[in-house]
Amino acid sequence: MLFRLCLEVGCFHPDHLKRKLTSRQIADWLAYSEIEPWGMAHQELLHGVAVSNIVNANGVKPPARAKDFMPSADWLMSAEEIFATFGGLK
Repeated sequence: MLFRLCLEVGCFHPDHLKRKLTSRQIADWLAYSEIEPWGMAHQELLHGVAVSNIVNANGVKPPARAKDFMPSADWLMSAEEIFATFGGLK
């Protein structure tokens, strides 16, 4: 994950990044990437949304989800999982 962060911020190598940021700052960036993905994870999400929209426009039952077209979507939570994890909206 540090290599992805390096690509995002224009850093040459994680060793250089570790000298510039505290461990807390690196942890914050990694946590942020879980909420707002960038790079390949972001592209994969966009692809999943586009393909699921095309499939669903053709009346497939049950409806396809973006996650169905994302090979590494372990990090993506469904609405039900979000509500179960965070206790719903208040």
